[in-house]
Amino acid sequence: MTWYYSSIPVSTLENILANSSFPVNKIIAKCKTIIANGPPGIFEQEIFRKATNEIIDSMVNATKNGALTIIGGGEMGAAAEMAGKSDDVSFISTAGGAMLEILSGNDLPMIKALREKKL
Repeated sequence: MTWYYSSIPVSTLENILANSSFPVNKIIAKCKTIIANGPPGIFEQEIFRKATNEIIDSMVNATKNGALTIIGGGEMGAAAEMAGKSDDVSFISTAGGAMLEILSGNDLPMIKALREKKL
Protein backbone atom coordinates (compact mmCIF):
# COMPACT_ATOMS: atom_id res chain seq x y z
CA MET A 1 0.00 0.00 0.00
CA THR A 2 1.27 3.46 -0.86
CA TRP A 3 -0.08 6.56 0.78
CA TYR A 4 1.22 9.98 -0.14
CA TYR A 5 0.24 12.56 2.41
CA SER A 6 2.17 15.18 0.48
CA SER A 7 -0.56 15.08 -2.19
CA ILE A 8 -3.17 16.28 0.30
CA PRO A 9 -3.24 20.08 0.78
CA VAL A 10 -1.48 20.93 4.04
CA SER A 11 -4.40 22.99 5.38
CA THR A 12 -6.77 20.06 4.81
CA LEU A 13 -4.39 17.59 6.42
CA GLU A 14 -3.86 19.86 9.41
CA ASN A 15 -7.60 20.10 9.93
CA ILE A 16 -8.15 16.38 9.42
CA LEU A 17 -5.39 15.27 11.76
CA ALA A 18 -6.02 17.99 14.37
CA ASN A 19 -9.56 16.64 14.73
CA SER A 20 -8.30 13.03 14.88
CA SER A 21 -10.88 11.95 12.32
CA PHE A 22 -8.34 10.56 9.83
CA PRO A 23 -7.06 7.02 10.54
CA VAL A 24 -3.38 7.75 9.83
CA ASN A 25 -2.26 5.03 12.25
CA LYS A 26 -4.33 2.39 10.41
CA ILE A 27 -2.96 3.45 7.04
CA ILE A 28 0.67 3.47 8.20
CA ALA A 29 0.21 0.10 9.94
CA LYS A 30 -0.59 -1.48 6.56
CA CYS A 31 2.62 -0.23 4.94
CA LYS A 32 5.93 -2.07 4.78
CA THR A 33 7.95 1.02 3.87
CA ILE A 34 7.11 4.45 5.23
CA ILE A 35 8.92 7.60 4.18
CA ALA A 36 7.90 10.83 5.87
CA ASN A 37 9.47 13.94 4.40
CA GLY A 38 8.32 16.72 6.67
CA PRO A 39 5.63 17.09 9.30
CA PRO A 40 1.99 17.59 8.28
CA GLY A 41 1.79 20.89 10.09
CA ILE A 42 3.63 23.38 12.20
CA PHE A 43 4.63 20.90 14.91
CA GLU A 44 6.14 23.66 17.01
CA GLN A 45 2.57 24.83 17.66
CA GLU A 46 0.63 22.68 20.11
CA ILE A 47 -2.48 22.38 17.89
CA PHE A 48 -0.49 20.67 15.14
CA ARG A 49 1.91 18.70 17.33
CA LYS A 50 -0.69 15.99 17.99
CA ALA A 51 -0.94 15.18 14.28
CA THR A 52 2.82 15.08 13.84
CA ASN A 53 3.27 12.91 16.93
CA GLU A 54 0.54 10.56 15.73
CA ILE A 55 2.45 9.99 12.50
CA ILE A 56 5.72 9.49 14.41
CA ASP A 57 4.05 7.07 16.86
CA SER A 58 2.56 5.15 13.95
CA MET A 59 5.98 4.94 12.31
CA VAL A 60 7.52 3.67 15.56
CA ASN A 61 4.83 0.97 15.82
CA ALA A 62 5.38 0.02 12.19
CA THR A 63 9.13 -0.26 12.84
CA LYS A 64 8.45 -2.60 15.75
CA ASN A 65 6.36 -4.72 13.37
CA GLY A 66 9.16 -4.99 10.80
CA ALA A 67 8.51 -2.04 8.49
CA LEU A 68 11.29 0.14 7.11
CA THR A 69 10.63 3.66 8.40
CA ILE A 70 12.54 6.66 7.10
CA ILE A 71 12.22 10.26 8.18
CA GLY A 72 13.60 12.75 5.70
CA GLY A 73 14.14 16.38 6.45
CA GLY A 74 15.29 18.33 9.44
CA GLU A 75 11.85 19.38 10.63
CA MET A 76 10.39 15.87 10.85
CA GLY A 77 13.62 14.64 12.42
CA ALA A 78 13.42 17.47 14.96
CA ALA A 79 9.81 16.53 15.68
CA ALA A 80 10.83 12.90 16.29
CA GLU A 81 13.62 14.10 18.57
CA MET A 82 11.21 16.41 20.39
CA ALA A 83 8.85 13.46 20.92
CA GLY A 84 11.73 11.32 22.22
CA LYS A 85 11.28 8.83 19.37
CA SER A 86 14.19 9.56 17.04
CA ASP A 87 15.94 6.29 17.94
CA ASP A 88 12.78 4.26 17.34
CA VAL A 89 12.53 4.59 13.55
CA SER A 90 14.79 2.91 11.01
CA PHE A 91 16.60 5.96 9.69
CA ILE A 92 16.55 9.76 9.84
CA SER A 93 18.05 11.80 7.02
CA THR A 94 18.62 15.49 7.67
CA ALA A 95 18.80 16.07 3.92
CA GLY A 96 15.19 15.43 2.94
CA GLY A 97 15.39 17.00 -0.52
CA ALA A 98 18.54 15.09 -1.41
CA MET A 99 17.01 11.90 -0.06
CA LEU A 100 13.96 12.36 -2.29
CA GLU A 101 16.18 13.01 -5.31
CA ILE A 102 18.08 9.77 -4.74
CA LEU A 103 14.87 7.78 -4.12
CA SER A 104 13.49 9.25 -7.36
CA GLY A 105 16.45 7.83 -9.25
CA ASN A 106 18.13 11.18 -9.83
CA ASP A 107 21.83 11.78 -9.32
CA LEU A 108 23.17 14.42 -6.97
CA PRO A 109 25.84 16.65 -8.52
CA MET A 110 28.44 15.97 -5.80
CA ILE A 111 27.89 12.19 -5.89
CA LYS A 112 28.17 12.25 -9.67
CA ALA A 113 31.39 14.29 -9.50
CA LEU A 114 32.92 11.90 -6.96
CA ARG A 115 31.90 8.88 -9.00
CA GLU A 116 33.42 10.32 -12.18
CA LYS A 117 36.64 11.60 -10.58
CA LYS A 118 39.71 9.86 -11.90
CA LEU A 119 42.31 9.05 -9.30
